[in-house]
Amino acid sequence: VVHPGYDVNTGRCAVLVREHNCSSRALSVRRSNLIVMSYDHDETIVSFAHQSSAVVEQRTVVWCRFNGFDLVDAAARRDPSAPLFMMAHSLGGTAALNMALDFPAAAARLAGIVTIGTPLDMVATSRRFSRLRNLAYGRHMLSALKQLAGDAPDIREDTLAAAQSARSITEFDELVTAPMAGYGGADEYYRAASVDRRLQQITVPVLVLQGSNDPWVPVPPCLSQPVPRDPLTGISVVVTRGGGHVGFHDSRLNWHIRATLAWCDAVAEAD
Repeated sequence: VVHPGYDVNTGRCAVLVREHNCSSRALSVRRSNLIVMSYDHDETIVSFAHQSSAVVEQRTVVWCRFNGFDLVDAAARRDPSAPLFMMAHSLGGTAALNMALDFPAAAARLAGIVTIGTPLDMVATSRRFSRLRNLAYGRHMLSALKQLAGDAPDIREDTLAAAQSARSITEFDELVTAPMAGYGGADEYYRAASVDRRLQQITVPVLVLQGSNDPWVPVPPCLSQPVPRDPLTGISVVVTRGGGHVGFHDSRLNWHIRATLAWCDAVAEAD
């Protein structure tokens, strides 16, 4: 979905990969030469496609590993000469990084990728998310997943029953997500979706923004990444003091949006 009010005829193009239950309106990205596309990467648990005149949205059970480069193709067709950036939040970032790793030729069409509060190690993130302090949000997210399972077309009865019986996100992934994605269980799925050990293989510039006090996403996998020789061509990881999970608020609202635009400007000018 291309946001209304943006100039789609000139300038830079950014693709937004949203996190689960995240409203794109909250981002308040306002720039005349910015195109924002929304991709609900994890808002259903079965594969289907909806095609419109603007963009193809493909939604799949595999939260963190999917081929979403139909969006890149759609964005590139709107203005082939514009640098194309992908911006991703939370699990959307894990999905975007996996896309770049699994489909390097398609990723080469991007000028860069920005991720915000993104799990690099899904095993460690699952353990952290399961802590008692996250119980309320875990229940909320599990309820949303069960509702999505109930609304999913052509879902098998035994899969739906397993989804409704799940008592946690990990159990839901064990009973539903992992089997539907072809994995033997949640741990196997989490290991396959983790990008921390192969992040440096991505061949386009990447900016990873992570808050030091994120209650869900652990910081050590970010700090274990090497410092790039050139932050405009390599994999740059920035861990901020504070910021929470996709928060980064200041007196001018979300400063990570300004940081993203500044980085995109620098990368585009350096190319």
